Amino acid sequence: MKKTLKTLCVIPALVAAALALTVSGAYAADRNSVKMTGEYHSRSVYGPSLSSGELDDVADAVAAFLNEYIVEGMTDQQKVRAACGFISTTCTYAESWAQNRANTAWGSLVYHEAQCSGYARGFKALCDGMGIGCFYVHADDYSRNPDHQWNVVCIDGNWYIIDTQSISSSGIAGVIFSYLVSDDDYLSSGLSWDRSSVPACPEAYYKREDRLTSFMNDIIQYIISDTEEIFVNGQPKTVTVYNISGNNYIKLRDIAAMTDGTGDSFNVVPDIVNGILWIDTKTPYTFVGGELNAQADVKGVLNPVNMSSFRVDGIEYAPKGYNIRNNNYYKLRDIGEIIGFDVDWNGSNVIITTK
Repeated sequence: MKKTLKTLCVIPALVAAALALTVSGAYAADRNSVKMTGEYHSRSVYGPSLSSGELDDVADAVAAFLNEYIVEGMTDQQKVRAACGFISTTCTYAESWAQNRANTAWGSLVYHEAQCSGYARGFKALCDGMGIGCFYVHADDYSRNPDHQWNVVCIDGNWYIIDTQSISSSGIAGVIFSYLVSDDDYLSSGLSWDRSSVPACPEAYYKREDRLTSFMNDIIQYIISDTEEIFVNGQPKTVTVYNISGNNYIKLRDIAAMTDGTGDSFNVVPDIVNGILWIDTKTPYTFVGGELNAQADVKGVLNPVNMSSFRVDGIEYAPKGYNIRNNNYYKLRDIGEIIGFDVDWNGSNVIITTK
């Protein structure tokens, strides 16, 4: 019998809060698509003893995770953080490795009880589903605990050690010693392994003194879109909006599309190599597709705007913005003040008046 989903692990409240995730949205993953990216076969790394039916259960669990927590525009680090948070808060430590497949991904992702091997195999399955490089690692005979297992995971081309069971069971100490740490960090805890069998992890993702604070600050902020009708010189336009801290943020390309053909039209030319977002008010807007395709209930994740400089006709500005689903979003009034069009509210709708 499968076990019902459990509540948060009993770890320090501060860390439990940091691990918590908000559920909503969809990713369109299913068992077949997950199996194409994973290792679902006899004697799989997900559990050598798992039957084909149990491997199907694991694939279904991974698909459900992708549908709920992984959205377009997430960074590698955010995907890893989501997987770590998910498995650490939905799985508890099993009393015996020999019961309920506690040493497999089925134990951690389906029954929600596992020992270290189950945590590590489950995390590997989640990473495979996300397309994130990941290895399953077993301690050697020289370790203080020769039976322990964990993972090595890739973020933006660099490799780090992560031990989700330790994070789940040991709380603050687990974060400091086990969350995206280096080989030297992990060796200092008394664990050793065949380092030739996995990629080297020469540096930690965070400095040790910053690790817990950074982990806490890395809580993934999921937000859901809405739509809004905006009148541009009397003509209605419907756009996607994300409400952030009480303010609606609109895609910059939607703003450009709405004002195209007016006296306040502008073109958007991103220079990704140099991190500059060029705004040119002397040329018409160049459409790239997807503008003014308003959609509600679309799940997004907040990222800092990936352009370090926002320049309008060569003059630098610094409007507050967010990158959501690979598009930059800004407050309409901020862009209006920079470009020169007026933004008002008539009690029912936002009104844009251009030259």
